[in-house]
Amino acid sequence: TDWSDVQTEIFVPAVTVEAVAVLTSGGDAEIYGAELEVNYLPTENLAMGLTVTAQDTEFTDPAPDANIAEDSQLPNAPDLTTSLFAQYTYPLAIGDLYGRVAYRYVDEQRTVVEPAVSLVFGYDDDTTILDDYEVVDLTLGLRTDSWYVTAFVQNLTDEEYALDYGYGQSFVISGNNPDMSAVGTPRTIGLTVGTSF
Repeated sequence: TDWSDVQTEIFVPAVTVEAVAVLTSGGDAEIYGAELEVNYLPTENLAMGLTVTAQDTEFTDPAPDANIAEDSQLPNAPDLTTSLFAQYTYPLAIGDLYGRVAYRYVDEQRTVVEPAVSLVFGYDDDTTILDDYEVVDLTLGLRTDSWYVTAFVQNLTDEEYALDYGYGQSFVISGNNPDMSAVGTPRTIGLTVGTSF
């Protein structure tokens, strides 16, 4: 896919602070990718699924004033993401009892574009790259024609991972500050009860 006039965030030197974020046209980019989705029903009660997405992104013709290196990867575009699930449903007299386990993997990714000239901070350091992560979710539920109850555990292994780094002015000056990151949900245990109409 060819993408023209990509809007992206860059950092430029400022007078009173080290740098400020500016949203600008980054130029032209290309995205190549493929997605595989498989759903399998080995039995009447067991359902399984797999989704794999692979992509390669790069700026092919950066805008002259954007300070973006040619061939720079687009931000927030992991090379690989994978998810899979298995769900077993057991019929009861009052409804369906089911259990589900789901897994997802997200590859490491850049949070900002690679600069042609480094003006603010290093590109390949902890302030610009999000680590890859894996998350496992569990669900156990009972579903009837008129109501349902679901117990769940999100992020079973309590994986610690960042979804984004916040580049506030003090963040750029001080470096990688986890308190200014958007982090993933920690292990969460809950119960949902509802009704159907």
